[in-house]
Amino acid sequence: MAWTDEVYSIRKIPPGSRIDLQKALSFYTEESVRKMKNTFQKLAADGGSDDLELEMITAKNKKIWVRVTFVAQKENGKTIRVSGIIQDITERKNIEKLREDFERITRHDLKTPLNSIFVASQLLDRTKLSEEETRKVVHIIKDSVYKLLDMINLSLDLSRIEDGAYNILPVPFNFKDLMMKVINDHRVCAEIKKVEVNVDYSASAFTVNGEENLMYSMLSNLYKNAIEASPSGEKIEIKIDKNAEGYVIEINNKGTVPPELRDRFFDKYATAGKENGTGLGTYNTKLITELHNGKISMTSSEELGTSVIIELPRNLDERKI
Repeated sequence: MAWTDEVYSIRKIPPGSRIDLQKALSFYTEESVRKMKNTFQKLAADGGSDDLELEMITAKNKKIWVRVTFVAQKENGKTIRVSGIIQDITERKNIEKLREDFERITRHDLKTPLNSIFVASQLLDRTKLSEEETRKVVHIIKDSVYKLLDMINLSLDLSRIEDGAYNILPVPFNFKDLMMKVINDHRVCAEIKKVEVNVDYSASAFTVNGEENLMYSMLSNLYKNAIEASPSGEKIEIKIDKNAEGYVIEINNKGTVPPELRDRFFDKYATAGKENGTGLGTYNTKLITELHNGKISMTSSEELGTSVIIELPRNLDERKI
């Protein structure tokens, strides 16, 4: 068995290391080995070539994806050799997964405003309402439609941010009002969890230049995470302050982040022990914060709980990332 230096590099082992077939297969997952064995049998019988996308675990215990092109060489009608060309496709697979997760999250989140529209329309159709009640129901429908549009647009925006092709159009808006909207929108979740929230506005005036929809998504992700991570009956503390460079927002809950997750808390797909967690929420908040020339960090300990701290500049010019 002969390998090029690139094949050694992909597996993260020193060039020239002696590798037999069993050792080579040990780098692949069980499912990938099964696929390769089936392919070898097919090529041995029929010849030709085949492409496979396979999961591999490197010598440094990192999971990656590779594309392997197998080609059978025949002589006198018999397959005498099968050679392969290997290519690392991990980044491409991660981008594909990101887009799939965006779509899945969006489909899940769309159910809430759609349900509101359905219930409100049923009320209008089947119930005799007063003029004031009718206005309230119509307002619910309009508000839900706007939320649907915002969710769809946000999904598209995050994809463009990920691709590095997003044009930011900052406008001034009141950050305090936005924070209160986030808290109000998650009020039911907080009540179910029996979690209280305390907001400390040290900054007397808090106008931020940015994209309000993206900022809403950023704060909503962080606040929702704080509710889910907080022990029942505890308080979530939100502090908003001003310094020489801009504004500082801190969201603290009394839960703790697992030690193995702390160094990669904002990494794409980083998650641990969270039902239906995708590891995209905090990654998206990092993208949005950095898009606004801000900084984001996290601390977690048994004594103080977990704090996510966002630093935002006072001014932001229109730009393309």
